Amino acid sequence: MLVLQLAKAGHTNSTGVELNSLLVLYSRWKSFREGTKKEVKFVKADIFKTCLEDYDVVVLFGTETIVPQVRPKLLEMKDGAGLILCRFPLQSEEECWKMTSTEGKGIDQAWLYIRKNN
Repeated sequence: MLVLQLAKAGHTNSTGVELNSLLVLYSRWKSFREGTKKEVKFVKADIFKTCLEDYDVVVLFGTETIVPQVRPKLLEMKDGAGLILCRFPLQSEEECWKMTSTEGKGIDQAWLYIRKNN
């Protein structure tokens, strides 16, 4: 789980947002088990109803169809914020996002974008 890995690397203000209650409970249990409970939190929430402006980095796992749907929501992010998309990239290069790197292949591929306000 990426949020737990970030906490172990010293990023102690990480939040996991998940709509599935079972995944939230599992994530909380895993955090407790790995000793990162004080550094991270997991909330049951809809990403479309979550304010993204205070986050420095947003990681999005999803299907190919969710990327176009969530694109307007991502515009809430501040200048310089990072966006990591897992499995599917933005459909086209947009002026407000600069892709800086990509890693992996197939379903294990991820893209890093940096938000640049115009």
